[in-house]
Amino acid sequence: MSQAEESLRDFLDQEDPAAQEIPNDFEIEALQAAQELNLEHDIHAPHAHGWHVTDTDSAIWAMRKIQERRGELDEIEAVYQRQIQQMNLWRETEQARLLRSITYFEGRLTEYHQLKLDEDPTKKTIKLPNGELTCRKLPDRIEVAETAIEGLPEQFLRVKVEPKKTELLKHIKDTGELFDGVSVIPGDLKFTVKPVVNGDE
Repeated sequence: MSQAEESLRDFLDQEDPAAQEIPNDFEIEALQAAQELNLEHDIHAPHAHGWHVTDTDSAIWAMRKIQERRGELDEIEAVYQRQIQQMNLWRETEQARLLRSITYFEGRLTEYHQLKLDEDPTKKTIKLPNGELTCRKLPDRIEVAETAIEGLPEQFLRVKVEPKKTELLKHIKDTGELFDGVSVIPGDLKFTVKPVVNGDE
């Protein structure tokens, strides 16, 4: 049994898994960093997370931890997918069986209601002790083939107008011309941590 499967089993064995608090692992990670990097770690350190990356060695260590955690995430996802496939198959099978039964009985009740409506057109509703059967005229609707759109009079057509944002941004950057109600929002810096995966360089 894999670590992820053991974790799943322990989680499901709890009386109320949904009520369990997610532990804060920051202090655990900080203590582990102190031990593996031979640092002096103050458990009551005032700064958040207990330690910071300060040199290449600690940066490499932190990146390795991300790689390990991503591997664990992949394993958890694999276990989840196996479990969810089995549960989905069970759910779909049972739901299909019950829906077939519901469809059958709804059809028989609709036939019965149709007979009563043929006998008495006012029988739009039939009340039963445990429910009721109803019949109502649905509103008329129209279907327009794609080939017929161009031939329709203009009053029966509508056009959605929206700005071409990419072209507009390029025009403003190239010419400096602004328009009322239009503003350029500078993009933020986006930092990305990208560990090497499967031997990628």
